[in-house]
Amino acid sequence: MMKADARQLVERFAESIVKQLEATFAGDVKTAVYQGKRRLPIAKRLMRLGDEAKEQFATLFQHPNRIVRVAAAVYLFSSMPERTVAALREIAEGHDFAAHCAELRIKQWEEHPEQYDDSNWA
Repeated sequence: MMKADARQLVERFAESIVKQLEATFAGDVKTAVYQGKRRLPIAKRLMRLGDEAKEQFATLFQHPNRIVRVAAAVYLFSSMPERTVAALREIAEGHDFAAHCAELRIKQWEEHPEQYDDSNWA
């Protein structure tokens, strides 16, 4: 039962990012803000569900939308730092907004890893 719940939460997390980006580009501020606010409670719930849910969350490192990958990495740094940094380094090789976001997240992680502590998401 937990696996299905985590899978659904992961799908909702990714969906909220995609919808927020679409709304932002369309100039729909209300929807963009709404979708942005959905993400944190979903991520917190996933982090509270334990290691299996975190593994499900990490499947977003393969998501076709590179911004979704970066967003998932924010929550998974302290749980799986090696995998997270590897995923971000791959994204950072690009020349787009996602690459810039990935570079910034890596730098922030290196300078302030305490900001990514699991207890912040529980």
